[in-house]
Amino acid sequence: WGRLRARLLANRLHYLGRLPESALEVVRGLAISGEIRSYSTFVNTAMTAVLDQYKPTSLYDPCSGWGERMLTCAQRGVMYTGTDISEAVVQAHKSLINRLGLTHADVTLGDSATRDMRGGSHEMVLTCPPYGDTEIYTSHGAENLDDEAFLEWWKQVVSMSVAPSTRVFAFQISEKWRKRMSAVVQSVLGEQWHLVDGIDASASLNHFQRARSRQKHRGETMVVFERL
Repeated sequence: WGRLRARLLANRLHYLGRLPESALEVVRGLAISGEIRSYSTFVNTAMTAVLDQYKPTSLYDPCSGWGERMLTCAQRGVMYTGTDISEAVVQAHKSLINRLGLTHADVTLGDSATRDMRGGSHEMVLTCPPYGDTEIYTSHGAENLDDEAFLEWWKQVVSMSVAPSTRVFAFQISEKWRKRMSAVVQSVLGEQWHLVDGIDASASLNHFQRARSRQKHRGETMVVFERL
């Protein structure tokens, strides 16, 4: 029973008479069973709630990820500027920009802890940073740091991301990191900024994921700070 083939065959007993329609379906089954770990996608429900509330015309994303936030901004007519440390991710962003003819989107390769956006004109910072070492995206990203170094990296990201024109700082994060990373944001931004919302970002997950989130406290929250 320790062999992968045996476990797959046992799993198929639940689906007698039905064959997988594609290789993707097989991979999805392996991910659900826990045999492989796949990268999660960003669910933009909480992001759209923030955009609806504050109606920014420009947004900076220090952790660009797979492109969901860029495409959400494109759909809403919001100017998007992003940074990501993965060369492959940035190339994919640029490919999307070219293929879709996006005129108000730009993504730069680099470490957001050192890219200085303090002189920018963006009205909002909104991102989904790594959840510590939960997912390893590259060999040189912040997800490879220990907890103390990761929080120091996040401190530098916050410091470098906010411009005089920025009025909202929002980030989607897991329950494990929410309090510590929120405390860092508050300490960096200072008394002019206040925590104004914590939007449940796990509401649109499927029932398997929701059950797991309740049991292990792994739900996601969009934390929103506003300059008052």
